[in-house]
Amino acid sequence: MREVHSTNTGRVAKIAIADDDPETLQLLREALRSPAVEITAVAGGGELVELLAERGPFDLIVTDIDTPWMDGLSAIRSARAADVTTPVLVVTGLARMGLQVAVARLGNARLLQKPIEISAVRAAAAALMTGSADVAMAGVRVASAFVRSRRPGRSSS
Repeated sequence: MREVHSTNTGRVAKIAIADDDPETLQLLREALRSPAVEITAVAGGGELVELLAERGPFDLIVTDIDTPWMDGLSAIRSARAADVTTPVLVVTGLARMGLQVAVARLGNARLLQKPIEISAVRAAAAALMTGSADVAMAGVRVASAFVRSRRPGRSSS
């Protein structure tokens, strides 16, 4: 599944998204939609690797970790091995130990835990695309605080 959405006639920021969940894809599209953005979506990591080779370079890559055919981390490692240095926003519903470290090792990458908030996606994407680590980490902190507030036994007041 490849979908391209663009409404700009000038310089367009190209964003590649890999996620097999239609609801998450819609949320990511909504968060990143802009007249200055062209979004190309694929369902899995294997398709992402192909897309990067065929249509790169991109200004931002957004990928889920748990995707069919090849997981998102493996897809990004493959891209990095091919000298793709595009910033990466990794989104996941997984809560594995060491995941933050694995994403950091990719270089130029940030992690957002699902459920994701549109504002956190926008902040992290903007930071990655402009090279502002502080803003990207703020987006991660917002997402982390949101996840903590949703844990059972925690008050959200």
